[in-house]
Amino acid sequence: MAYIGNQPTSAAFVTDLFSGNASTTAFTMTVAPANTASILVAVSGVVQSPDTYSISGTTLTFSAAPPTGTGNISVRYLGIPATNITTTAYRTVTEFTATAGQTTFSVPSYTVGYVDVYRNGVRLGTADYTATSGTTVVLAAGATLGDLVSTESFYVSSVLNAIPATGGAINTLYLDAGNANGTGALLTPSGTTVQRPASPIVGMQRWNTTIGGMEVYIGTGATGWQTIASTAYSVDYLVVAGGGGGGGSGGGGGGAGGLLTASAVSVSPGTSYTITIGAGGAGGPSNNAAPGSIGIAGSNSVFTSIATAVGGGAGGAGYTGYDTNGGAGGSGGGAGGNSSAATKVGGAGTVGQGNAGGNNFNGANYAAGGGGGAGAAGGNGSSSLGGTGGIGSISTLSGASVYYAGGGGGYVGSGTAGAGGNGGGGVSSITANGTAGGVNTGGGGGGSGYNGTTPVGGSGGSGVVIIRYLGTVQRATGGTVTITGGYVIHTFTSSGTYTA
Repeated sequence: MAYIGNQPTSAAFVTDLFSGNASTTAFTMTVAPANTASILVAVSGVVQSPDTYSISGTTLTFSAAPPTGTGNISVRYLGIPATNITTTAYRTVTEFTATAGQTTFSVPSYTVGYVDVYRNGVRLGTADYTATSGTTVVLAAGATLGDLVSTESFYVSSVLNAIPATGGAINTLYLDAGNANGTGALLTPSGTTVQRPASPIVGMQRWNTTIGGMEVYIGTGATGWQTIASTAYSVDYLVVAGGGGGGGSGGGGGGAGGLLTASAVSVSPGTSYTITIGAGGAGGPSNNAAPGSIGIAGSNSVFTSIATAVGGGAGGAGYTGYDTNGGAGGSGGGAGGNSSAATKVGGAGTVGQGNAGGNNFNGANYAAGGGGGAGAAGGNGSSSLGGTGGIGSISTLSGASVYYAGGGGGYVGSGTAGAGGNGGGGVSSITANGTAGGVNTGGGGGGSGYNGTTPVGGSGGSGVVIIRYLGTVQRATGGTVTITGGYVIHTFTSSGTYTA
């Protein structure tokens, strides 16, 4: 038959054949239909009502046993099975006008078992022909001249639960969360913060490689991406407070800022921790009147809710009659020099953060106590040597071995001025201003010299906070970030926020 346009095609349905024995009611099908309306069941050529049978998975059960017959029960699947889909078929119809006695007919390639044969419109039973070669059909009895013989063959291919290769084809119709029983993992989209979708939709989830964590869009603009809370992780930290200022008019060295460090401290993803960097205290002025020229204590550095380092103690004043003890702090300030009165003592340090400042035992116009460091107490003053600032502590959290929190050196009337301790401690002077403590070291300021110009003490160095965690992928924000030695390191040289 001729057609306008392309010849119509149709998709055939998979069919099972069973033989009844008048006693069996249950038969096993090759696939599992969705329901009884998804199959067409015929017994001895008579289509059965769906209320005469039921299905459960691949089992077809009749309410009454079908009669005895060879291949007298047919089950044709009218749609995609609910489960175990393995095949789909394409139908090809070929028609022949038979010659007298003709038995063999050549047909297009077919899969054995997937061909039907009709003679003058009547479908033949499997006993009426042989179709085992894949290319020919042989009738059991020769045809009569002019008989119309038709073959309906099927090309069968496996689809193995295919999903359409089209963007957006996978939707909730193809997903069943109640049966997500796989043992592998679902690979989610990932990318940097900059690569987030330009027009996100509420509920979108992705792995953010910038912060090293999952995030979800909750629909409030640029801030709508929120980190999904997950198991807390551990960090190591170093917190150093600002150093104390050195004393003026021949003063003691400033105490170093308190130093705290710890490992394997738990932080919660998505939580913001305020970081405060303590400033160094100012050096003592050239003040020869009460209350003297004592320095100013440093300020605290804070890793909110986790650690607070105490600012370094002030260096004592050095002018005769107004000379003072060193001030207490993270590390204590050194005692003032130029004393003609009783012994002056260094300030106390904070337990676990620093040490005491040095003392002035001389009682004459020569010596000043050294500032206390985090690693050791400040040196005492003597008649020829200014007190040496206490040595600080070494930390490797920055990726290198670095000293922090050295005490400031103390004044001496003549001889050698007190040196600052390793870790940013300022050097004292005999006749000039004391040297400032190192920036972001927490070092104490050096005590000033003493002469007619009455110089001032050196200011303390500012503090620092360093936080690190294992890995090579950044999972937090805040500070200056470096990745080295198997760690991600966040260094705060000014106040800010660490978002875990």
